[in-house]
Amino acid sequence: MDNTDLVTRKLEQLERRKKRNWLARYSITLVIVATFLLLICLLFFEVVPADARDLLNILLGAYVAVLAKATDYWFKEKEDPEIAETQELDKQNGNGNGNNLPPQLGGDGDIDGSIPVLHNSSTGEGWEIVHK
Repeated sequence: MDNTDLVTRKLEQLERRKKRNWLARYSITLVIVATFLLLICLLFFEVVPADARDLLNILLGAYVAVLAKATDYWFKEKEDPEIAETQELDKQNGNGNGNNLPPQLGGDGDIDGSIPVLHNSSTGEGWEIVHK
């Protein structure tokens, strides 16, 4: 098994793990939202004894924090270890996620002469990036 087969296999395993993790996280979020809605329905639309109503209010207050955390997970910027692992595998495979780009586009630059440069300032040839 050569190096490219090994990297391809690792990437496939990583993608399967990403899909399983996403499905698990999505399912947990659905359970959280369904439980929250159930507590709201019980509190406002059902006849509940006074003692149970106090407990229901406490549970609903706790679930507000749980719902806020679930919302933060889906909408807040975070560092995902799976994304970091994908980038590391790309670097090992030579893709580099931008390392083959010229320095003007955020690449690592023309270290060994194999990475294209958009503009050669000494000869004036090539493309020039213009920022507006």
